[in-house]
Amino acid sequence: MGIKDKLVNLQTHFRDGGWRIKTIPWWREGELQKMYTSPLTSLMVVTCLVMFLGSIWAVVTGRMPIWFLLVGIAGLGIGIASNYLAAYLKTRRWIKLRAKVVDREIRRVQEMDADGPGRYFWVFRFVCEFNHRALKYRVTPLIPYAYQKEGKLRNKLAELVDANDECRLWVNPENPLETVLERKPKMLSY
Repeated sequence: MGIKDKLVNLQTHFRDGGWRIKTIPWWREGELQKMYTSPLTSLMVVTCLVMFLGSIWAVVTGRMPIWFLLVGIAGLGIGIASNYLAAYLKTRRWIKLRAKVVDREIRRVQEMDADGPGRYFWVFRFVCEFNHRALKYRVTPLIPYAYQKEGKLRNKLAELVDANDECRLWVNPENPLETVLERKPKMLSY
């Protein structure tokens, strides 16, 4: 088993470990799941990181006055904005469709960080079906929500899924297996 296969297995373990509903891949089988980045986005991330770390270094070594940290803060702001821009550019041509929620799962998961186990969050996963261009698709849409309280998660579910077990999905017309519940980029909801 090569390094790529090990990375694919590791990704699958982290993405689907403990879930009854497994992710339906929208990427090619056996390939690493990659997040969308354009060359411009990658350049912006590196530039902003250099701005931030460079400003800290310049102030700590006495080469620049303390106000120069504003350059680093601006770099962070530009970096965050470029991520939102990349998400917008990727999904701007996606179409909104009605889908039937055929299965759902709610889980309480624990965040892991450098110090070990962290806070608990409530998350959910859907299996949805919809028709597009005379073909039927079965998908597990990307769901950008996590809540510390189960009640908040259930309220969000009631908002997303109607009485007929239908929801709205944003669908990539070039690859209808790639779907999201909300097109606009969001940070996790706490």
